[in-house]
Amino acid sequence: MIKNIICPAKINLFLEITGRREDGYHTLDTLMHTVSLADTLTIDITRGEENIKLAANGSTPIPTDERNIAYRAAQKYISSFEIKGYDVSVIIDKKIPVSAGLGGGSTDGAGVLRALESVFNVGDKETLDKIALSIGADVPFCMYGGCMRAKGIGEILSPVSEIPKDMFIVIAKGELGVNTAKAYSDIDKLPDYTKKSADEMVKRIENKDKSFTDLLFNRFEDSVLIDIPEIRLIKEELLRFGALSSLMSGSGSAVYAFFEDEKNASAACESLIRRGIFACVTSAFGKADF
Repeated sequence: MIKNIICPAKINLFLEITGRREDGYHTLDTLMHTVSLADTLTIDITRGEENIKLAANGSTPIPTDERNIAYRAAQKYISSFEIKGYDVSVIIDKKIPVSAGLGGGSTDGAGVLRALESVFNVGDKETLDKIALSIGADVPFCMYGGCMRAKGIGEILSPVSEIPKDMFIVIAKGELGVNTAKAYSDIDKLPDYTKKSADEMVKRIENKDKSFTDLLFNRFEDSVLIDIPEIRLIKEELLRFGALSSLMSGSGSAVYAFFEDEKNASAACESLIRRGIFACVTSAFGKADF
C-alpha cells in the first residue's frame, strides 16, 4: 500500500524560553503555524521481513538511517504497536531547508506516524502523542498543524485560530545552519531577561487582527544573530522590500517575513535568490489542508 503524505514546514510567530528543568530540557512559550512550503513522503507498506528503508530526493543530503527522525518514527511506531510482518519504505522529496528552524525533520517524522496510523489504525491519540514527543519536541505539533500555542517542552498544545491565507510569507535561508543544542546553551548564558508572553499575539490572531505581525518575537535572536550576521542582513533585505515584519524561525537559521503585496514578496524573494540565498513565497497551511 502506497501513501503520499504532505509534510508542511512550520514557523514560530512567537518563541520565549521560560526556564530549564532539572533534566536539562528547556521550557518555552511558543506560537507555531504550518506553512505551504512542504516535503512530500511516499511511503510503501508491504508484507515482508520488518525492514525499514529510507531514501531522499533533493539537493541537500540528509541521513537515511536512525539519525533521521522519519526513520526513528517508523521504528517507534512498529515497536510500540508490535506491528509484525511488514516492510516500510519511505522516500522523502525534500523541499524544506535543513538546520533551519522550520521543523523539516519533525514534520517528516509526524508524516510517517500519520501514514502508518492511517494504514494500521491501532493507536489512540494519547499514545500517538507520546510516541511523537519521544522522537522530537516539535513532532506533536506537526502531527496536527494549523496554529497552536505550545508550552512545557512543546507537549502542551492549545489550538489558536489560523492566520489569513491572503498574507504572503517569504522564507529565506543562507548557507549557515544553527546547531540547536548550542543555541539553547547560548540562551543559558544570556543575562537575566524579562520573559515575554504570547497572550497578546494570541488575542490579536483570534480577533482576525493582522497587526499580530507587530508582535513577532524570538528569544533565540538575542544570541544567534550575533553568531550569524547573515541572518540580520536577510531580515534587513526583506524589510527593504516592504515586509510588515520579519523574524528568525525556531533556533534558526531560516528567516521569514510577512507581506501584504504579492509583487513585493516575489521581488524580495528574487533579490535573495540572486545572492545565492534559498528563498520562496509561501502562505499559511491549515489543518484542513492536510
